[in-house]
Amino acid sequence: MSSPDLFQECEREERIGLRLFTILDTVLREQSVSRAAVQLNMSQSGVSAILARLRDLLGDPLLVRGKNRLVPTERALEITESLSIITGCADLLTGRTQGGLNAIVPRKCLIACVDELSSFLVPAITAEILGSSEHTTVEFKSMDSSEVFEELGSGRLDTAIVSGFETCSTGQEFLGNDELVCLMSDENRLSRQSYVSSAEYGQSNQVVLASNIRKPQPALDVVLRNAGLWRRNTIAVPFVDVIPHLLERSDLLFTTTRKFGEHYAALLPLHIGRIDVTLPNVTYYQITSVAARDPLRVGWVAAKVRLACAPRFADAEVKEK
Repeated sequence: MSSPDLFQECEREERIGLRLFTILDTVLREQSVSRAAVQLNMSQSGVSAILARLRDLLGDPLLVRGKNRLVPTERALEITESLSIITGCADLLTGRTQGGLNAIVPRKCLIACVDELSSFLVPAITAEILGSSEHTTVEFKSMDSSEVFEELGSGRLDTAIVSGFETCSTGQEFLGNDELVCLMSDENRLSRQSYVSSAEYGQSNQVVLASNIRKPQPALDVVLRNAGLWRRNTIAVPFVDVIPHLLERSDLLFTTTRKFGEHYAALLPLHIGRIDVTLPNVTYYQITSVAARDPLRVGWVAAKVRLACAPRFADAEVKEK
């Protein structure tokens, strides 16, 4: 088919539009029709049909089947950056609604949350956002600090709640502090003591988040070692919500924050024990994307996260940027 014929067909049937660009961009990013369908809230067959139309219109397979995923063709890689710009502009123009004079309501929010806060912050943030806009979708991501900064820097993440043992630096919004404690079963012999000694701490089997042992010297282990503590990491699991149930049925300890401990101690027969050493507080803060093409949209998301966090960090002096 010649170029004029292709142009006339597209013009007549209006087959190339912002929606098709958005679908193609999503399929290329996900490199999977099924995952793209979930992201787009479409059926898999619907996405496959549109991909077939785009292949015909652009005269290229765009994606070919690889071992575990769809692999973009050379032509697809050439247009990826342009697609990202087009879909970003489309989101800016059509992906939000004006709820009032200064009200910006985005179509989608992308938020990262530190694992040990996800149990009670994710529901609170979701309620805050959906209570303000029934047409907004929310995607939460779990990632370590290095991934968070990379995603924020690329604009693929709107905002993130992260933790550390240092004071907030420029660009970080303070949310609150929390102390480190030992969470354990009510049946654990250490639960009958007023505190856990350094010797008892080092002799106890402990469960850790799998993400906490990816690096040779994770921040928590460095803090514990500086305080003269050593922990025996016996069990490692990647799901933080599984840990309280492991504690309930064992003599394991879990070094965590008081807020996490209080949340699960109210639901399960668990005990929160103090450690007989001076440890620094965990600091929680919010970081927003500086690479977003639509800062008003990111500001709306950050404000909703702030409102959801405020009552759960009663000790926080929330500072406006």
